[in-house]
Amino acid sequence: MFYGEVEYWLYLHFSYSDSALYRSEWNEKLDGFFKKYNLGNGRYEKNYVDIYKMLDEFGGVHTAIKNARRRMADFDKEHVRPSEYDPGTTVYQLVEELREYLK
Repeated sequence: MFYGEVEYWLYLHFSYSDSALYRSEWNEKLDGFFKKYNLGNGRYEKNYVDIYKMLDEFGGVHTAIKNARRRMADFDKEHVRPSEYDPGTTVYQLVEELREYLK
């Protein structure tokens, strides 16, 4: 099982990665971005009420979708479950569907 799914999805808002990391490592990388872009209190915290707005401030959702699509392009859904593809995420599919309703 892949640990750090949420953190990986959030990381994709800033940059692409195909590295299999632990949640704590994703947290450290997110801390760097939150500090660099002066988001929140300068550190990643999972419970920010306005995290979607913060991450989308610089087109982050578009970037995350693009990065997730890139990562999942080689995903073999016939032989591997999404939860075993490390790292990987299909959250972008849900977000794309929901964005249609937000327009």
